[in-house]
Order: sequence, then structure tokens, then C-alpha cells
Amino acid sequence: TIQSLTETVDKLTTYGKGITACDESSTTIGKRFHDIAGIPNTTENRRKYRQMLFETEGIEEFLSGAILDVETLYQKSSTSDVLF
Repeated sequence: TIQSLTETVDKLTTYGKGITACDESSTTIGKRFHDIAGIPNTTENRRKYRQMLFETEGIEEFLSGAILDVETLYQKSSTSDVLF
């Protein structure tokens, strides 16, 4: 409905918050891992990285949304077994 769409837009555009882009392909994030510390580009390491971002204490104070890579839609948190 228009009302639910308006509510979503209002939440995403909350003053003082931002949207994080977590939509890197496995190739792009693999390059980032390699450049940072030679971290192997595995599905599990990508899941752990995203979990760190999404479960950082207090993150909801700063983020109103996230742009996700399709891989993320099927990944679960190891602390809650809930999809990201």
C-alpha cells in the first residue's frame, strides 16, 4: 500500500542515519579481503564480515538500511541462526 511504502521511505531517510552498501560481489569483496590482511575469500569469511557489520552493538543508531548482495539474502547469523 502507499501507506506502507511511505513508512518505509520515512525509515530509510531518517535524519542523521545512512544506508550502507554491502552489495560487493564475491570477487570485489575478495580483493578487499586480500588487500587488508590476506584473508581467504570464502563464503564463511564473507558471512562473518557481514555479520560483524550487521550485529555491531548500536549500529541501528547510525544505519537505516543496507543494500545487499544476493549472497547475503541466504546467509544466517551464527549467533541467532536468523537470516541477515
